[in-house]
Amino acid sequence: MDKKIRIVVVDDHTLVRNGIISLLMSGEKFEIVGEAETGKEAIEKIKALRPDVALLDISLPGCTGIEVISDCKGDGSCATNFLIITMFDTKEYFYRAIKVGALGVINKNVAKHELFKGVTEVHAGNRYFGEKISLSEVEEIISRLDAEKFEENDPEKVYLTDREIEILHFLHDGLLSKQIAEKLSISTRTVDIHRGNLMQKFAVTNITELFAKVDTSEKLRRKIVAGLTNPEKL
Repeated sequence: MDKKIRIVVVDDHTLVRNGIISLLMSGEKFEIVGEAETGKEAIEKIKALRPDVALLDISLPGCTGIEVISDCKGDGSCATNFLIITMFDTKEYFYRAIKVGALGVINKNVAKHELFKGVTEVHAGNRYFGEKISLSEVEEIISRLDAEKFEENDPEKVYLTDREIEILHFLHDGLLSKQIAEKLSISTRTVDIHRGNLMQKFAVTNITELFAKVDTSEKLRRKIVAGLTNPEKL
Protein backbone atom coordinates (compact mmCIF):
# COMPACT_ATOMS: atom_id res chain seq x y z
CA MET A 1 0.00 0.00 0.00
CA ASP A 2 1.22 3.49 -0.84
CA LYS A 3 2.40 5.74 1.97
CA LYS A 4 -0.51 7.63 3.50
CA ILE A 5 -0.88 11.41 3.21
CA ARG A 6 -0.17 12.90 6.64
CA ILE A 7 -2.62 15.69 7.48
CA VAL A 8 -3.14 18.34 10.15
CA VAL A 9 -6.69 19.73 10.33
CA VAL A 10 -7.22 23.26 11.67
CA ASP A 11 -10.64 24.75 12.49
CA ASP A 12 -11.86 26.56 15.59
CA HIS A 13 -15.29 24.88 15.50
CA THR A 14 -15.01 21.47 17.17
CA LEU A 15 -17.94 19.91 15.32
CA VAL A 16 -16.65 21.10 11.95
CA ARG A 17 -13.10 19.96 12.71
CA ASN A 18 -14.28 16.56 13.91
CA GLY A 19 -16.50 16.22 10.87
CA ILE A 20 -13.59 16.90 8.49
CA ILE A 21 -11.37 14.49 10.40
CA SER A 22 -14.08 11.79 10.32
CA LEU A 23 -14.49 12.17 6.56
CA LEU A 24 -10.76 12.01 5.91
CA MET A 25 -10.32 9.00 8.17
CA SER A 26 -12.82 7.13 6.02
CA GLY A 27 -10.37 7.40 3.14
CA GLU A 28 -7.70 4.72 3.01
CA LYS A 29 -4.89 7.00 1.86
CA PHE A 30 -5.19 9.67 4.58
CA GLU A 31 -3.66 9.79 8.06
CA ILE A 32 -4.59 12.50 10.58
CA VAL A 33 -1.44 13.32 12.54
CA GLY A 34 -2.72 16.39 14.38
CA GLU A 35 -5.43 19.00 14.82
CA ALA A 36 -5.62 22.57 16.07
CA GLU A 37 -8.26 25.20 16.80
CA THR A 38 -6.30 28.47 16.97
CA GLY A 39 -3.81 30.15 14.68
CA LYS A 40 -1.00 29.90 17.24
CA GLU A 41 -1.67 26.22 17.89
CA ALA A 42 -1.78 25.58 14.13
CA ILE A 43 1.66 27.11 13.62
CA GLU A 44 3.12 25.07 16.49
CA LYS A 45 1.55 21.79 15.28
CA ILE A 46 2.52 22.27 11.64
CA LYS A 47 6.14 23.15 12.48
CA ALA A 48 6.45 20.27 14.96
CA LEU A 49 4.63 17.55 13.01
CA ARG A 50 5.63 18.57 9.49
CA PRO A 51 2.52 17.09 7.82
CA ASP A 52 2.28 16.57 4.07
CA VAL A 53 -0.88 18.69 3.95
CA ALA A 54 -2.39 21.24 6.34
CA LEU A 55 -6.11 21.72 5.85
CA LEU A 56 -7.11 24.94 7.56
CA ASP A 57 -9.89 27.47 7.88
CA ILE A 58 -9.28 31.13 7.03
CA SER A 59 -11.07 32.36 10.16
CA LEU A 60 -9.16 31.36 13.29
CA PRO A 61 -8.78 32.86 16.77
CA GLY A 62 -5.46 34.66 17.11
CA CYS A 63 -4.64 34.97 13.43
CA THR A 64 -6.10 34.00 10.08
CA GLY A 65 -5.28 30.94 8.03
CA ILE A 66 -3.45 33.24 5.62
CA GLU A 67 -1.21 34.44 8.46
CA VAL A 68 -0.59 30.85 9.59
CA ILE A 69 0.70 29.95 6.13
CA SER A 70 2.83 33.09 5.96
CA ASP A 71 4.43 32.30 9.34
CA CYS A 72 5.06 28.63 8.51
CA LYS A 73 6.60 29.41 5.15
CA GLY A 74 8.52 32.42 6.42
CA ASP A 75 11.92 30.78 6.84
CA GLY A 76 11.66 28.56 3.76
CA SER A 77 11.99 25.30 5.70
CA CYS A 78 8.31 24.29 5.71
CA ALA A 79 7.59 21.54 3.17
CA THR A 80 3.89 21.28 4.07
CA ASN A 81 1.38 22.00 1.30
CA PHE A 82 -1.61 24.10 2.35
CA LEU A 83 -5.28 23.75 1.43
CA ILE A 84 -7.65 26.39 2.80
CA ILE A 85 -11.24 25.39 3.54
CA THR A 86 -13.62 28.29 4.09
CA MET A 87 -17.09 29.76 3.68
CA PHE A 88 -15.57 32.90 2.11
CA ASP A 89 -14.42 31.80 -1.35
CA THR A 90 -14.26 35.21 -3.04
CA LYS A 91 -11.63 36.20 -5.61
CA GLU A 92 -9.72 38.19 -2.99
CA TYR A 93 -9.35 35.09 -0.80
CA PHE A 94 -8.08 33.07 -3.76
CA TYR A 95 -5.59 35.83 -4.47
CA ARG A 96 -4.31 36.16 -0.90
CA ALA A 97 -4.07 32.38 -0.51
CA ILE A 98 -1.98 31.93 -3.65
CA LYS A 99 0.26 34.91 -2.94
CA VAL A 100 1.08 33.61 0.53
CA GLY A 101 1.83 30.11 -0.74
CA ALA A 102 -1.35 28.03 -0.46
CA LEU A 103 -1.99 25.57 -3.28
CA GLY A 104 -5.76 25.51 -2.98
CA VAL A 105 -8.99 26.91 -1.58
CA ILE A 106 -12.24 24.96 -1.26
CA ASN A 107 -15.64 25.74 0.23
CA LYS A 108 -16.81 24.02 3.42
CA ASN A 109 -19.92 22.86 1.55
CA VAL A 110 -18.00 20.57 -0.83
CA ALA A 111 -18.91 16.90 -1.11
CA LYS A 112 -16.69 14.18 0.35
CA HIS A 113 -15.17 13.22 -3.01
CA GLU A 114 -14.21 16.84 -3.66
CA LEU A 115 -12.51 17.13 -0.26
CA PHE A 116 -10.55 13.98 -1.03
CA LYS A 117 -9.59 15.30 -4.45
CA GLY A 118 -8.49 18.64 -3.00
CA VAL A 119 -6.19 17.03 -0.43
CA THR A 120 -4.80 14.60 -3.02
CA GLU A 121 -4.13 17.32 -5.61
CA VAL A 122 -2.51 19.67 -3.11
CA HIS A 123 -0.36 16.84 -1.76
CA ALA A 124 0.86 16.24 -5.32
CA GLY A 125 1.86 19.91 -5.56
CA ASN A 126 -1.05 20.90 -7.80
CA ARG A 127 -3.42 23.82 -7.38
CA TYR A 128 -7.05 23.01 -6.59
CA PHE A 129 -10.03 25.32 -6.11
CA GLY A 130 -12.98 22.97 -6.31
CA GLU A 131 -15.10 21.73 -9.18
CA LYS A 132 -16.96 25.00 -9.71
CA ILE A 133 -13.95 27.09 -10.72
CA SER A 134 -11.26 26.18 -13.24
CA LEU A 135 -7.56 26.84 -12.89
CA SER A 136 -7.75 29.17 -15.88
CA GLU A 137 -10.41 31.24 -14.10
CA VAL A 138 -8.20 31.45 -11.01
CA GLU A 139 -5.23 32.51 -13.15
CA GLU A 140 -7.44 35.20 -14.68
CA ILE A 141 -8.36 36.46 -11.20
CA ILE A 142 -4.68 36.62 -10.24
CA SER A 143 -3.75 38.45 -13.44
CA ARG A 144 -6.58 40.94 -13.05
CA LEU A 145 -5.82 41.73 -9.41
CA ASP A 146 -2.11 41.98 -10.19
CA ALA A 147 -2.96 44.50 -12.92
CA GLU A 148 -5.05 46.43 -10.38
CA LYS A 149 -2.07 46.30 -7.97
CA PHE A 150 -4.32 44.68 -5.37
CA GLU A 151 -1.36 43.38 -3.38
CA GLU A 152 -0.12 46.94 -2.84
CA ASN A 153 -3.61 48.27 -2.06
CA ASP A 154 -4.96 45.32 -0.09
CA PRO A 155 -7.48 46.54 2.54
CA GLU A 156 -5.69 44.31 5.07
CA LYS A 157 -2.69 46.64 4.84
CA VAL A 158 -4.65 49.76 5.79
CA TYR A 159 -3.48 50.99 9.20
CA LEU A 160 -6.39 51.63 11.57
CA THR A 161 -6.22 53.36 14.94
CA ASP A 162 -8.11 51.92 17.92
CA ARG A 163 -10.67 54.71 17.59
CA GLU A 164 -11.22 53.98 13.91
CA ILE A 165 -11.81 50.31 14.70
CA GLU A 166 -14.36 51.32 17.34
CA ILE A 167 -16.17 53.60 14.90
CA LEU A 168 -16.14 50.97 12.16
CA HIS A 169 -17.60 48.54 14.68
CA PHE A 170 -20.54 50.84 15.38
CA LEU A 171 -21.00 51.72 11.70
CA HIS A 172 -21.12 47.98 10.99
CA ASP A 173 -23.94 47.74 13.54
CA GLY A 174 -25.83 50.46 11.66
CA LEU A 175 -25.42 53.32 14.14
CA LEU A 176 -25.52 56.93 12.97
CA SER A 177 -22.84 59.50 13.78
CA LYS A 178 -24.86 61.00 16.64
CA GLN A 179 -25.42 57.57 18.21
CA ILE A 180 -21.74 56.69 17.87
CA ALA A 181 -20.76 60.02 19.46
CA GLU A 182 -22.97 59.23 22.45
CA LYS A 183 -21.50 55.73 22.77
CA LEU A 184 -17.92 57.03 22.74
CA SER A 185 -18.55 60.32 24.61
CA ILE A 186 -17.14 62.40 21.77
CA SER A 187 -18.66 65.03 19.49
CA THR A 188 -20.59 64.19 16.34
CA ARG A 189 -18.08 66.30 14.39
CA THR A 190 -15.23 64.11 15.67
CA VAL A 191 -17.08 61.00 14.50
CA ASP A 192 -17.62 62.57 11.07
CA ILE A 193 -13.91 63.44 10.83
CA HIS A 194 -13.02 59.82 11.56
CA ARG A 195 -15.58 58.66 8.98
CA GLY A 196 -13.98 60.93 6.41
CA ASN A 197 -10.52 59.62 7.25
CA LEU A 198 -11.76 56.04 6.86
CA MET A 199 -13.27 56.79 3.45
CA GLN A 200 -9.96 58.27 2.37
CA LYS A 201 -7.88 55.37 3.72
CA PHE A 202 -9.98 52.79 1.89
CA ALA A 203 -10.42 54.99 -1.20
CA VAL A 204 -14.25 54.83 -1.13
CA THR A 205 -17.05 57.38 -1.20
CA ASN A 206 -19.76 55.78 0.96
CA ILE A 207 -20.41 53.23 3.70
CA THR A 208 -21.64 50.57 1.28
CA GLU A 209 -18.35 50.71 -0.65
CA LEU A 210 -16.41 50.78 2.62
CA PHE A 211 -17.88 47.52 3.92
CA ALA A 212 -17.71 45.92 0.49
CA LYS A 213 -13.93 46.36 0.79
CA VAL A 214 -13.80 45.35 4.44
CA ASP A 215 -15.73 42.16 3.69
CA THR A 216 -12.96 40.94 1.35
CA SER A 217 -10.77 40.47 4.43
CA GLU A 218 -11.53 37.98 7.19
CA LYS A 219 -8.89 39.69 9.33
CA LEU A 220 -10.63 43.08 9.08
CA ARG A 221 -14.10 41.61 9.47
CA ARG A 222 -13.15 39.97 12.76
CA LYS A 223 -11.54 43.13 14.11
CA ILE A 224 -14.50 45.30 13.23
CA VAL A 225 -17.21 42.93 14.39
CA ALA A 226 -15.40 42.45 17.71
CA GLY A 227 -14.48 46.12 18.09
CA LEU A 228 -12.05 46.45 20.98
CA THR A 229 -14.23 44.64 23.51
CA ASN A 230 -12.41 41.31 23.19
CA PRO A 231 -8.96 42.07 21.74
CA GLU A 232 -7.44 38.74 22.77
CA LYS A 233 -9.56 37.02 20.11
CA LEU A 234 -8.36 39.25 17.28
